[in-house]
Amino acid sequence: MLTSSHSYSSTSNFVNQSSLTHGVYRLFLGNELVYVGHAMGIGVSIRSRLQDHFSGLVEGCLRSATSFDYETTLFPEAGERQILNEFFAKFGCLPRCNNVLP
Repeated sequence: MLTSSHSYSSTSNFVNQSSLTHGVYRLFLGNELVYVGHAMGIGVSIRSRLQDHFSGLVEGCLRSATSFDYETTLFPEAGERQILNEFFAKFGCLPRCNNVLP
């Protein structure tokens, strides 16, 4: 689970200052967690994924996000899976913009 106590506005200034490394990120609409994703692979970073989401290059559900947080990790897929499993155990569903458990 992310241990970050920082939540960042989805403004381009904060997105452009996010990490250039691999990791797990969460998108929020107000206080509601709407999406959990990971950044992994050659040329992919937390920053590049957030830029894709907030520029509208990905599905419309994510465009509504108003803030985000993230954690850098060597195992982004495992981190994403852990957060989604914990969310599902607590609420009986996934965040509204996640379709399946990884």
